[in-house]
Amino acid sequence: MEQEIIAERAYYLDGEPSIPVIEFQLLRPHRPENEYPRCRYRLVIAGEKTKEQEVSGVDTIDCIALCLALVGSTIAGLNESVYSNKLRWEGWSAGEDVGLPTIEDSRLTRQAYLEAQRWSSEQQFPSEGGPRG
Repeated sequence: MEQEIIAERAYYLDGEPSIPVIEFQLLRPHRPENEYPRCRYRLVIAGEKTKEQEVSGVDTIDCIALCLALVGSTIAGLNESVYSNKLRWEGWSAGEDVGLPTIEDSRLTRQAYLEAQRWSSEQQFPSEGGPRG
């Protein structure tokens, strides 16, 4: 069964607004019986590669908010690493703005993100001459 798209956004390169390089589609949340609600998103990159993922939350608002933060982080990463911060969207204001929260700045995920960074920084990796802790 095809889920309904409830929101979408196109990202294009600076100066080329007629050619989307990333299309983001947010699908209607659903709640499988006896499970937490889930929200699926789809990213179509360069018209070819499609990434689809499902995010769950304690309620439908939570799964939508978490989904937006995950997509925001993915698009921000692509903007920096692949597109040299030249991604734009219709409401673009300036700089590296992708118009979505990220896991680093979302109130829902910031604490977990900081804890993961702290934990990672405390680990010893084999290249550092010691066993992982």
